[in-house]
Parts: sequence; C-alpha cells; structure tokens
Amino acid sequence: MEPEGARAAALAAHLLARPALAGLSPLEKEEQALLLLRGHGTQLGLLLAGQAYLPGIPWERARELLRVELRRQTDRELDPILRGLLERDGALPFAAGLQSTPVSGERCREQAAALLGRLLREGRARAALCAPLAAAHRDLPGKYLEKCFEDRQYVHFELSKVERLRLGARETASFLRTALLLRAGIFLTDGMESGGLGPRYASQAMSLLRGELPALPPAVLRSAVMSHLPWQGNPLLPATARLTAAFAASARAGRRGGVRGALPPEESWWGIARRNASFRGLDAAMLEEMRGIAARNGW
Repeated sequence: MEPEGARAAALAAHLLARPALAGLSPLEKEEQALLLLRGHGTQLGLLLAGQAYLPGIPWERARELLRVELRRQTDRELDPILRGLLERDGALPFAAGLQSTPVSGERCREQAAALLGRLLREGRARAALCAPLAAAHRDLPGKYLEKCFEDRQYVHFELSKVERLRLGARETASFLRTALLLRAGIFLTDGMESGGLGPRYASQAMSLLRGELPALPPAVLRSAVMSHLPWQGNPLLPATARLTAAFAASARAGRRGGVRGALPPEESWWGIARRNASFRGLDAAMLEEMRGIAARNGW
C-alpha cells in the first residue's frame, strides 16, 4: 500500500471508531463519516494538512482516498453480517406458507447475495440499503412481531385476515427481514428517484427484481417494492409492505442511551412517528401498536 494510502486507511479507521458511532451498523458509521467529510470538509482538510495523517496532500485527493478507505473498511465489516443474514433467512422458511412450489435455499442465497453485492457497488443503492439493513441486522421484525402475534390486535389482523398470510410470528419475521434486505433493489435502475416511487413505476420495479431474483417468492419481492409507496392514498398496500417501511424508518431508534426523565428511546421514536405518520407515509395504527409494545417492554 502506498504511504498516503496507509495514512488514509488509518484515518478512516479513526473516523469509523469514534465513540459517538458506537452501536451503529457499519453502513451507518460510513454514512456519518461521509456526512462529516461533506459538512466540515474545509476545516477537516486544514486540520489534516498540518497533522501526521495526510500532510501535503491536496484536500480533494485526501477526501477521495478517505472515501475509498471508508468503503473498503465498511465492506470488510459488512461481509460477515450479510453472510449471517443470508444463512438465517436464505432458505426462506416462510415460502411454504406462500406458494405450493418449493424453493431452493441455495439459489435464493446466491441470487440475494449477488443483488446485495450490486447494491453495495452503486452509491445511491448503497445509501438506500443503510436503514433496512440495520433493521434486519438488529432484527426489529423478530423483536416486535412476536409481541404482535401474542396480542393479536391490528397488526395480526392485517397480516392474517386482510393480507391472508398463513404464517406464524417467526416465519413472518423472516419474510420481513428478507423484504428489508431487498428493499433497496429498486435503486438498481436510473428511473427511480428517492421519494418518487409511484404505482406505475412500482410495477416496473417489481419486474426488475423478478428478473434478478427468479428463485424468490413474488410476494416478498412485492412487499419490498411496495414498501416505498405511502400508505395514504394506497389502501391496498399489503401489511407486510407497511411493516417493512415502518421498520426501515425506525432502524436507528434506540441506539442511543435514554435521557433521564424521558421516555425510553424506541417508545419515544414510535410516538413521534405516530404523530407524523401522514408526512412519513406510514400506517399510524401500526406505529401506535409498536409504541405500545415498546412502552410495555421498556424499549
């Protein structure tokens, strides 16, 4: 490695290891480091020029070196996380409850891994993968769905009676973790802009994902794509799509310590999200049920 490359690697490691980022996923750490470079680039460049990290290197060159190293180190941390998630859900334990045709776990894992690899190589898709991957890694679906199935209230009714899923809590959680991993797949095409997905494009994006992932059940691909649509104005949006959107939006909740005298962090986030559900395009009744679960469990 060139000396300047080695210094950039050391600085990237320093930025990713900041105490303020403790508890975040690798992609979230990378995101925060890149925000620091964009927001305080001039000041950081002047600081680095006079220190042992990158002396005498033009800031534009130093910033590019840092971006490359941040991605390289993040990818190294991500690799075992992705392999673990694919091993956990790659056999699609929910598939038998969705279709009569059996699925090949090995083919599902291979196709999902190939898609995730492509997403991580594309800047916009990589950024879009940050929150849903964090939600899957922290297993927010498993954490909350178990309680939803015990309570048998709104979420359970929407899943079992409206969407007519014949799945238990564990299989539904696996379904949602898979949908979260695939959610950023719509960004593989140039036609998608953040916040710009409509029903017409959703159909095109579904066809795109179906071509990339022929071994996976269409139901999970549909939920991954439709999770980008707002609940308001789309009354036929599947419950699994609404839950996927909610968990992706809440992925960063609860990663900081609570404030003395305040509500626990996850309960607080769900409550605030409930009040802003229309703005976020989320299902307010689902958010309220999640808030109640978080409150009862001290989350």
